[in-house]
Amino acid sequence: IPFKIGDSIRVHGYSGKVIEINPMSTIQITEKEEIVSIPNSIFIRDIVVNTTPQAWQEAIIPIIISSEIDIAEFESEVLKTCNKLRMHFDERFPPIVTVKNREKKSTELVLTLMIKEPGRKDAIVSEINSKVAEIIVHMRQKKK
Repeated sequence: IPFKIGDSIRVHGYSGKVIEINPMSTIQITEKEEIVSIPNSIFIRDIVVNTTPQAWQEAIIPIIISSEIDIAEFESEVLKTCNKLRMHFDERFPPIVTVKNREKKSTELVLTLMIKEPGRKDAIVSEINSKVAEIIVHMRQKKK
């Protein structure tokens, strides 16, 4: 994904901060506080420049856990795992776990990391995903 809500982008002669992405268009607000609606078809034909500082370093990892897993304990375990891999992360930006959506049966979380070496991003994300899966299995077994 070349950009997300909150990123500043430049496309088709327009620059601004992305405030909405929907199936038809991407909405951005300019420095002059003008709302610009860009049809998503433009992104297929035009070059998009993400001008957000450090956007190239960011790794966003979605996680879904069962509601039977304690969120605070899960977050603690994930952050401990991240701490063991901290040599791969930009020390200015600690890993962050946020709750994106909470439902009766599950909770959607997002783990945000800033990778030091973007060339190793895929390998690091894969390792983190593997560790998170292990934590989920361990916590489920502990509940039984």
